Amino acid sequence: MENHNIILFVETANITKENIEECCSFHQEDMGSSPSKHTTTIDAGEALTWLGLSVSNPNDVVNITKIEYKGGADLFGRPKLNGDGGDPETVIGTVISAPKDEETYTITFTVFNGNNGGKRNGKFTLDPKLIPPN
Repeated sequence: MENHNIILFVETANITKENIEECCSFHQEDMGSSPSKHTTTIDAGEALTWLGLSVSNPNDVVNITKIEYKGGADLFGRPKLNGDGGDPETVIGTVISAPKDEETYTITFTVFNGNNGGKRNGKFTLDPKLIPPN
């Protein structure tokens, strides 16, 4: 079984509610390439870890606080996975049933300014997808 690290790269210096898609990517070299179209291929028994990283300032913190299904199968045995409270906060889940079709979920994250610890612009959300193996 495979373990997937799903890393969300964020331009923490520039992100606002209006430009989330332009300031986030699941591949650092593809910044602005519509992260909501990102897919991760998964199967039953595989573990997923969602982690956020700043590409603007290594001191800024991106906390992944929640993964929640928008609809479809209940792949993790519960509709919402909460963050682990770590620094940075991550979300970990194990797939209990293989997806039959494309599954859309919402990833919720917050950004903290590393210089003073203040939260920047509230909570942000993206809607990437989980897909079954070929």
